[in-house]
Amino acid sequence: MSAPRRRPALAATGSVLDEMYGSAPAPDTAAPPVRPVSATPPPQVQPETDTPPTRVGHDSNTSTPTPRPVRASGTRTPPGRRRHTLYLAADVAADLDQAADSLVGELRGLVPRHVVLGALIRAGLAQSDAVSADLRAGLLRDLQP
Repeated sequence: MSAPRRRPALAATGSVLDEMYGSAPAPDTAAPPVRPVSATPPPQVQPETDTPPTRVGHDSNTSTPTPRPVRASGTRTPPGRRRHTLYLAADVAADLDQAADSLVGELRGLVPRHVVLGALIRAGLAQSDAVSADLRAGLLRDLQP
């Protein structure tokens, strides 16, 4: 078993930090002038615009900057696409993930996952009449005494 390590002795920094960050001003500086509340200017308000915020990027073919749409959180949204959140039952989400992973694997990763998910959703949309009939039949079954 080794002996406990000794901690190096540090100089006290409390007084220096109190002077720098304390609530009282340092003794050799004057207190800032107090402004009445009415003398403070109102905050500047940016007018709302209908145009989405953009991020400037550079096109690989040219040296000119090209604006790209930006989400409010700062992430880039590719042109012609929209982010969309869906709340699904856990088993449905797991099945969707498994089906998408399976297709991406079958296609050796040559097709991006978002394209595969879009294709799965389009296939479901093509079956909307059958889905509607199944849901309607389930509702009628549940309403039967």
